[in-house]
Amino acid sequence: AIQSLVAQGAGGGGEPAQVPLEADSLMYTVLRDLKDSSAHLSMLDGIMSIALRAADDAGGKRHATSVVSDRALAVVQRKAQLLREVEARTASFRAAHAQREELLPMLVADTQQPPAELSGVRRFLARY
Repeated sequence: AIQSLVAQGAGGGGEPAQVPLEADSLMYTVLRDLKDSSAHLSMLDGIMSIALRAADDAGGKRHATSVVSDRALAVVQRKAQLLREVEARTASFRAAHAQREELLPMLVADTQQPPAELSGVRRFLARY
């Protein structure tokens, strides 16, 4: 979705029209994107952090664009953190689910407790 910040122009020629790359636009794009990953957002975090450090070094720390960009960076970092947690839980759930054929007879015979990864899914989802 970050790549969609350049829109197709409606002026007949099909030339792309530049959409202003403002931090607010980036922030809303990050919030709306449902298919990004923590790795992608971590990369974006690195790029934005470098740019903001450069602005700070040049004396622009309190410039309006820098302040808004700091807020967008905070959104990127928080979403990346949440996605890391969800991706880790998903991986552990899938690993436990892959053992379902071996676990089922033991669970039915009550010789083993269900893996913790398979319980509390609704509570986990409610938190996110």
